[in-house]
Amino acid sequence: MRKLRLIRILIGSLLWLTVVRLSAQPPAPPIIEQCAALLASDRPMPDGADAPIIRIVAPRDGEIIYGTEVAITVEIQNFAVELGTGHWHLWLNGQLRGMLYQTSGIVDLRPGSYQLCASLGDPNHMDLGMPDGITFTVQEPSAGTPVATLTVPREAAPVIDEPGGLTPVHLVLILGLGLVAIALGAWLGSRFPKRRSPKR
Repeated sequence: MRKLRLIRILIGSLLWLTVVRLSAQPPAPPIIEQCAALLASDRPMPDGADAPIIRIVAPRDGEIIYGTEVAITVEIQNFAVELGTGHWHLWLNGQLRGMLYQTSGIVDLRPGSYQLCASLGDPNHMDLGMPDGITFTVQEPSAGTPVATLTVPREAAPVIDEPGGLTPVHLVLILGLGLVAIALGAWLGSRFPKRRSPKR
């Protein structure tokens, strides 16, 4: 009986120490800091009353969205978002998803948790100012669950690929074409007779 009590005390103490140790972990940085870390540290940082500002208005922070089509809407102040002037960048889970020349964009997402960051971009595709960020969750709707309806038509809310970025697909294509060129060159080289240099 005494041994059993000692074992219970020992197990309880180990569990308590584990909980204390886990709760002592430093908290994750706020979402805005995580979003700012995605951008160049030397980007322009205008301030004052006329500084450009971007705010994510939909989805809301912590929202659960049922369905895979997600409309993302921002509110922008003191900055023109139109083709040839400025745009905003859409980041999902630390990856640049694209740029937008309107205040709403529609993306197709799998079920899961997402970190969304939005930052302003100048005509040269450089980020400027402070970004905004939220987290949200996408879930498959169960029977009878209403699916989120899009607030804007899909054709009015395109997300455009950022120019100059190499995706994994681009890299595979480049490597594949390079290997084909090497193989073709070797094959052609074996088909032509070799010229011999004249003896002196």
